[in-house]
Amino acid sequence: FILFLSELSSDSHQAGSVGEDVISENIFRRFSEFGLSTWRDEFFVKVQDHPKGGTNGVTFYGTKFDESGYLAYSGNGSVEGAVLYCYYGQVSDFRNLQDLKVSPKGKIVLVRAGKISFAEKVHLGCGDPYTPGFPSFNHIQFPAVKSSGLPSIPAQTIRASTAAAIMGKMGGLDPPHGWGKGGLRNVTYKLGGENDVVQNGTGEYPFFGTMLDTRKNLDVKTSQNLLVLVKTAGEIAGQMALRLVHDHLLRLNVENYSNIIRAQVAQINKEVYSLQMSNRIPKTLEMQWLMSAMGSYSRASRRLTMLNQNSDLQDSEQCRIINDRIMGVEKDLLSPYVSPRESPFRHILLGSGSHTVGALLSHLAAIKEGSASADINLLKNQFALTTWTIQSCANALAGNVWEMDNQI
Repeated sequence: FILFLSELSSDSHQAGSVGEDVISENIFRRFSEFGLSTWRDEFFVKVQDHPKGGTNGVTFYGTKFDESGYLAYSGNGSVEGAVLYCYYGQVSDFRNLQDLKVSPKGKIVLVRAGKISFAEKVHLGCGDPYTPGFPSFNHIQFPAVKSSGLPSIPAQTIRASTAAAIMGKMGGLDPPHGWGKGGLRNVTYKLGGENDVVQNGTGEYPFFGTMLDTRKNLDVKTSQNLLVLVKTAGEIAGQMALRLVHDHLLRLNVENYSNIIRAQVAQINKEVYSLQMSNRIPKTLEMQWLMSAMGSYSRASRRLTMLNQNSDLQDSEQCRIINDRIMGVEKDLLSPYVSPRESPFRHILLGSGSHTVGALLSHLAAIKEGSASADINLLKNQFALTTWTIQSCANALAGNVWEMDNQI
């Protein structure tokens, strides 16, 4: 294992490099030696390459910083403008700036790494860049056209030292409460006033996705317990694989979502009642249908659990039907009311965007705080779409319509 790990943790593993190609060949060879079926696929994905000049550059107050990292899905070109600090670059962070009457338009936004993926920070599309939101199709080359799913925003990663040098000279307003705590020493956090750049932050493993992701750094971050952690992870993955191939039914408990939905609906109900009592939202906005949808899902999930317990698990066709209904829960919790191209993370409970239950709660909080971004008509729309999505999921979970007998 140590020898194999050493091969994979080569210092030369930059995407698209000769070193990465050597690593992929070693993995391919190892899979073949283990008796696994191996094959090669080619994907024609148009992304940025490492700059031919060696590095990208960032200039701030006349000082140039050479940055070896780059973002393959970034737009290309040179930009110049005032720098604006926006915490982690989440929707709520931009909303906080909006409430402060601070606009990011025409500015270079500086954000930390963490909280959300790099993809969401600059809205990098999911799936094939030429079919954003959808997977690639075999044996098809797409024409070299500009993808509507990829941003034209140039983006650049920077080192912590570069971020410290930039933020140390930034002026402007004080950031919202909580934004000033970070890993940059002797730096007073400000929203910004002048010049050029993009990102910083810390995470559980800050080297992931960087050239510093080496065996040595991994050993340090795991307190020299790497082998123990790898063994544990392997055992967990093995148990998961064994359950997937051995068990007749998928080990996905659809009733767990009932608890999540119930907790969030209860929180929504509490906020709505409070806002209606203070006349901030109209009393015509009723919780009845959302609570009805929650109840429908709870009853349908309980019925499916009872069906599982009373079914003959040696009947392969019956197991297939039940598994289809279990997997249908995940499918039906993907909001059908937003485009996968514009909102790749469509899950209303686990995704991100205005279609999620979390966004509905955030909107209620914005109304409570008197935020300028609050919109009653948008809130009504969010209520309706959330209700319909949960109710549709409950209907599909219950099974064929002629078998329901009005039980949902």
